[in-house]
Amino acid sequence: MKKSSFLPTKITMAGIVLLTGLAGNSAWAACTTNNVFGVPVSVNVNCVAQVNTNTTAIATTNTNLATTNSNLATTNTNLATTDANLIAGDAATLSSSKAYTDGKAYAVGADTLNTAKSYTDTRATETLKSANAFTSEQVTKLETKTAGGVAAIAAMASVPQLSAGKNLSVGVGVGSYDGKTAISVGVHKRINESMTARFNLATGMGSGAKPVIGAGAAWEF
Repeated sequence: MKKSSFLPTKITMAGIVLLTGLAGNSAWAACTTNNVFGVPVSVNVNCVAQVNTNTTAIATTNTNLATTNSNLATTNTNLATTDANLIAGDAATLSSSKAYTDGKAYAVGADTLNTAKSYTDTRATETLKSANAFTSEQVTKLETKTAGGVAAIAAMASVPQLSAGKNLSVGVGVGSYDGKTAISVGVHKRINESMTARFNLATGMGSGAKPVIGAGAAWEF
């Protein structure tokens, strides 16, 4: 058998291991003949060139894979940085939003409180003024009525009494008190020698005046 110039004249243990490893490759197996104990001892030269080309392509692929892995590692690092920045940004946004919301809520609350306080003060003042005005009005009306009544009583008291020896008397009286004036008409009649009767009607002068009536009888012994 003619030896191939590609193979060493002496096959060492390392060579066996190398060739054995290549023998497991389907492309290599197709290019070898005359295997001894599973180790190729005859190799086609063109196949050797193809194997070398494949080996170079594999090495290039491995280099590309290493570069891709490096790029992936860089991308992962960038993603981690981006995530950290997003988390920090979210925290900053949340903090800013919370501060803004709290500020607005405080401002609105303060405005609402001030408005409510102002409204309450205004209503309380108006209510007090209204109550004071009503009370003053009622007191004034009462004073007016009281003054008119006192004037009417004074007018009734001013009507002259029945004279001795007379049986009938008709008189007029006028009275005044605290700016109010009243006039009264009275009738005084002797019923018999021991009994007399008296009737008086008085009224104030001016709007809102009401009449005052008085009557009485007397017995003489």
